[in-house]
Amino acid sequence: MAKKERPIEKYYSVNRRFLKNVLRNLVIWEGLPDTIDERALNDYILFGGFAAGFYYKGELIVAEGSLAGIDHYYRPVWYTCSNAKITPVQRRRIGTGCCICYNTPNYQFPENFQNLVDIYAWRLADISLSEEVSIRNSRAAYVPLVKDEKEALRFSRLMTEVYEGDSFAIGYKLPIGTNAKDVFLPMSARENLVVDLLSDARRCTLADFFSSLGVKTISVDKKERTNLLEMESDSQQRKITSDIIMKPRERWAKEMNERFGTNISVRFNEEEVKENGILLEN
Repeated sequence: MAKKERPIEKYYSVNRRFLKNVLRNLVIWEGLPDTIDERALNDYILFGGFAAGFYYKGELIVAEGSLAGIDHYYRPVWYTCSNAKITPVQRRRIGTGCCICYNTPNYQFPENFQNLVDIYAWRLADISLSEEVSIRNSRAAYVPLVKDEKEALRFSRLMTEVYEGDSFAIGYKLPIGTNAKDVFLPMSARENLVVDLLSDARRCTLADFFSSLGVKTISVDKKERTNLLEMESDSQQRKITSDIIMKPRERWAKEMNERFGTNISVRFNEEEVKENGILLEN
């Protein structure tokens, strides 16, 4: 029997897919040959750490694989393709037989974004689950005490209806002449409703995720309250982190153009970033 997926795992899966799709669309490649699939290229780089571009049976392709050997700068020397559909096994010298596009400037130990995605997917999953719990708790903020099992079952059915959207008040018996306001206890949930705070936490988490990629994270509603020093600091940080993303891709495009006569270029996908509520620097 398959293990039942917990609610937080479902939220993690949803947010993980969302963040990976955001990463896939963070840059736009232009001038790629028809034989190079852009989705595959991005996945190899982002989640494998690097991709290799080389000729195979007369077609310029990209593939994942392994790196071996080092030169006097401790840079990899050889690339071996690991793709069951590409036979026989292709082994190429880096720089002459193929061009390697790294995800980050760390060519000694190629780094991918799997861990980055997992960290923020779990954070967003925690927030999503907290929102669900907060909304459910907002329907009933008190825990009742009942005198017997029959009353407990009756109240259980009542709470089921409450969770489905009904509202109610609790009444109790008091002597004749008691003030009416003392007879009913409306179910209050104001103190439990923290959805607004959790929504802010979601926005901050996404902004933090984009900031780690070198994308502007100062929101529009805060812009007028941001001082010059804060904006300059944010701009410098984003310049450094955006270079981490773009420099290796720009270098690969240049190497491919020089080695294989292509006309490849790459740039940030500003529209994708804006659609997700984050703005790039103008």
